[in-house]
Amino acid sequence: MTSWVLIDLLIILIVARLAGGLSVKLGQPRVLGEIVAGVLLGPTVMGNAWATPWSFLPCEPGNATLTTCLFPPEAKSALGSIGSVALLLFMFLVGLSLPVGALKGRNRQVGLVAGFVLATPLAGGFVLVVSGVLKPETFQGPSGGDLAFAVFTGAMLAVTAFPVMARILQEMGLETTDMAIVGIAAAAVTTIGMFLMSSTAVTIAASSSPLPNIMLKYVLVAIYVGGFMVLLPKILQRFTERHRAAGKLTPELFAVVFIVLFASGVIADRLGINVIVGGFIAGVALPDRAKISKELSAQLGLFVNVVLLPVFLAFSGLNTDFRLLKPAALVGLIAFIVMSVLVKLPAGAVGARLGGLSWQEGALVGSLMNCRGLLVLVVAIQGVESGLISPTMQLCGVVAALVTTAMTGPLVERFAVEPTSEPDAPEVVAAPSL
Repeated sequence: MTSWVLIDLLIILIVARLAGGLSVKLGQPRVLGEIVAGVLLGPTVMGNAWATPWSFLPCEPGNATLTTCLFPPEAKSALGSIGSVALLLFMFLVGLSLPVGALKGRNRQVGLVAGFVLATPLAGGFVLVVSGVLKPETFQGPSGGDLAFAVFTGAMLAVTAFPVMARILQEMGLETTDMAIVGIAAAAVTTIGMFLMSSTAVTIAASSSPLPNIMLKYVLVAIYVGGFMVLLPKILQRFTERHRAAGKLTPELFAVVFIVLFASGVIADRLGINVIVGGFIAGVALPDRAKISKELSAQLGLFVNVVLLPVFLAFSGLNTDFRLLKPAALVGLIAFIVMSVLVKLPAGAVGARLGGLSWQEGALVGSLMNCRGLLVLVVAIQGVESGLISPTMQLCGVVAALVTTAMTGPLVERFAVEPTSEPDAPEVVAAPSL
C-alpha cells in the first residue's frame, strides 16, 4: 500500500500544479485552483460506477469508481494524516510571520474587529437554523440538536483565511500599515475564536450538561495559550542564545522547534481546537522569531506550500460530492453563501472603523476577512466527522470557500489604499503563500 500512497501523491501534485497555475493565470489565488483540483479528483467527477476496473487497481469490481480505485481506503487514510501535518506546519510558519511586536497599543482595534467578525457569524448561524432555511434532514448531521448545529454553522461562517490575507497585503506593499497589522492580528484572534466555537458545538452535542465542560475547556485553552506565550520563550532561551552565537539555525534548535511544534499540536488537538491552532500558537510563541522565521521559511515554506498543502485540499475533495446538491438543497446553499458575505465584510469594515481606521481601510479589511480559503474545509471535515453536519453541509463549505476566495481579488482592487512609508516599522517576514 506504500506504493499507492506515493502514486496518489504523484497524482495530487500534478493535478494541483496544473489547476493552481490556471487559477493564477485567471487572476485568482493558487489555492482556488488547488481546491478545484481536489474536487476534480473526488466523487463529483470520478464517482461513477466502473464495471470492469483494471486488474492492477486495488478495488472490487462490484463497488468500483475511478476515485475508489485510485485512492483506496488505506492510502486515503494516510493522505488524511499527511494533510493534518501539512496544516500544522503551514500554520506554524504563519504564526512565525505575525508581527507581534507591532501590536503594542492596538489591543482595542484588534479586539473590535475580531469581536465583530466573531459575533455576527454566530448570530448568522442561529438565523439560518431558526428560520428553517437549513433544513435538518438535508444539512444537519446525526449527532446533536439545533443548538449544536447553529453554533457549528456560526463557526463555519466565522472562518477567515488570514494566511491568504497576509499574502495579499504583502503583494500590495501594505504589510507594515496600521490596517494590515490590525487586520492580520484580528484574523488570527478570529481563527482561534472560530475553533473554540466549533469545539463548543461538539461539546454541546456530546454532553447532556455541556456548560461545565465548555467552561473547563475555555480555562484549559487559556492556560495552554498563556503558558506557551509566557513560559516557552524562557524555556528556549538557552537554545536561542546558541542560535545567535552560531549565526544560523543549528540542528539542535531545529529539533527543539519541532518538538515544541508537535507538542503544541497534540495539546490543541486534545483540547478540541484543532492541530492548526497548535501550530499557530507555537509559531507566535517562539522567541527570536524574525531570524528563525527567515531560515525556517526558506527550508520548509516551499515544501509545505507546493507539496503538502495540496494533499489536504485533495483529501477534502475526496470527501466532497457535488452530486449531493439536489434541488431541495439549493435554497439553503444560496442562503449560506449570502450569509457568509453579509456577516464578514460589513462586520469587518464596521469594527475597523470603530477602531480608528478609515472606511476605505475598513472595507479592505472586511473584504480580506470575507476570504475563506482552505480553513473552512478544515472546519467542514471536523463537522462531518463529529456528526454535526451532513455531507451536503460540507459541500456548502466548499462552495463558500470557492465563492468568497474568488471574490477577494476584485474586492481588494476596489478598496485598495495607497501604501504609506513607515521606515521604523518592524520587519514582517513573508507568510507562506496559498
